[in-house]
Amino acid sequence: MPQRRAFARSLTRLRAVPVDGLSLATRTLVTASTPGADMTPGQLDYTSRPLDVALQQDGWLVVQAADGA
Repeated sequence: MPQRRAFARSLTRLRAVPVDGLSLATRTLVTASTPGADMTPGQLDYTSRPLDVALQQDGWLVVQAADGA
């Protein structure tokens, strides 16, 4: 099976968030947000390595360790 060599490119943006509280009326904090991600598929290449995997259609691959993490 050919393998896809690609990654999901994410766009990071910072935004101001007001802080609530009596003495904090003029203060804000900055937080990162991800407004979107580029999920364009990459090229599929066969690698012959047994642990390489690829998805041939839209979807997500979920991996879970033996301890549930």
